[in-house]
Amino acid sequence: MKKDSSPPGLESDIDPSIAPSIGPSPGPAINGRPGQSARAWGLWHAAAPISALLFVAGFVLGSALRPPGLEGTAAGVLLLAIAVGLALVGRNARQRLGRHQRGAAGEEKVARALETLPEGWHVFHGVPLFNRGDGGGKDADHVVIGPNGIFLVETVNWTGRISVEAGEILDQGKAYPGYTLEAIQSAAEDLGELLAGAEDNPPVVKPLFCAAGGRYAPGVTDRTDVIFREPETLIETLLTPGRQTLTAAEVTRHALTLKANIEI
Repeated sequence: MKKDSSPPGLESDIDPSIAPSIGPSPGPAINGRPGQSARAWGLWHAAAPISALLFVAGFVLGSALRPPGLEGTAAGVLLLAIAVGLALVGRNARQRLGRHQRGAAGEEKVARALETLPEGWHVFHGVPLFNRGDGGGKDADHVVIGPNGIFLVETVNWTGRISVEAGEILDQGKAYPGYTLEAIQSAAEDLGELLAGAEDNPPVVKPLFCAAGGRYAPGVTDRTDVIFREPETLIETLLTPGRQTLTAAEVTRHALTLKANIEI
């Protein structure tokens, strides 16, 4: 007879039939990397103007050093103007890069919250939507597909008071291009059309705005045209059944359709 190797006194404490359930439960299926697009755009927006100015500076210097060249005073003025331009462009580039890096950090914060969804959900990061019109970027920050529906999640990492006025989503009263109710709703419609494929009726995609930083003005989170949440309340919202629910087969079909139509 094989000897039981369990410590003394524990041989009958654990039922072998429940042993496989011990340990962390499976989570959602994750596709893509959060913040990747924001960081790439940040580097591009920071490097492009500096590269252009350096090219102009090289051209001017080359012209100044070749005969007949420029007069000393004129060359000095040009070099001083280039130096001032480089300083201003450099400061602007740092600000642009900082905004995109902060945005990427916000996407990563939201992604960590989405990782706590249960099995049966699918999470996509950085989904390209080519028909977004004046949307706030060239991709959807997150797409979530699960039993309670399909959600397009637009993420920001602002620092001030977030309000909605005349259809614009404002940070401390300041508007940013593409951050409007219409743009987010349009992005959700584009995603629905992408998932529909050859079907006549595209699935309903719920637009959701998630603020990884800042605070909402009173009444903003009560809106129904676009859902406004923070990472701390996002999962509760996703797990609350609404009027439109999906079967397991529909969830799988939409997830496979999305994965087949994008490159992540």
